[in-house]
Amino acid sequence: NASPPLRSAGTESELVRPSTKRRLDSAKRTPGHRLAGVQLTPLGERPRKRRTKIMLEYPPELAYSPAHTWARVDEAQGTAEMGVTEPLSERLDEIHSIDMPREGDEIEMDEMCIHLHLNTNIIHLRAPMSGRVVEINRDVLDNPNLLHVSPYKHWIMRMECDELEELDMMMSAAQYSRHVDA
Repeated sequence: NASPPLRSAGTESELVRPSTKRRLDSAKRTPGHRLAGVQLTPLGERPRKRRTKIMLEYPPELAYSPAHTWARVDEAQGTAEMGVTEPLSERLDEIHSIDMPREGDEIEMDEMCIHLHLNTNIIHLRAPMSGRVVEINRDVLDNPNLLHVSPYKHWIMRMECDELEELDMMMSAAQYSRHVDA
């Protein structure tokens, strides 16, 4: 009752026991069979891994811009903290320095207001909202690589918002996740 031995030379199809080859060939032709449509990997090759999209989770209390900045709004105070998103921070090299607006400066939504100096270039960030800068995060100014450590904890600047209605033009965490994965 022993199965015939495997052949060690020849084509790929010769390396499979004849009885196994018949079952596989018949299964490929039989719809609904658990092996129907199975694609065999030639011997000596690894099967290709399927690329799956991973939906990252973003803090739901933040509002996101398409330019990969976020705003944490305190509607009672009429202020918002601004920072960079994790997808952006992961793409950045070491940050040598940051140019920021000064406290008291007026900024318009989508205005390039923050400049990150990297090894090879400068990244210009747009303001997610309009308003007046009321505070600069000195810790981030002194150590810009904190943006790599925890981009949602380390905000760059706090501003007094001119128009909270601009939040309606920003994305929720779910919308931003779809935007990044697109």
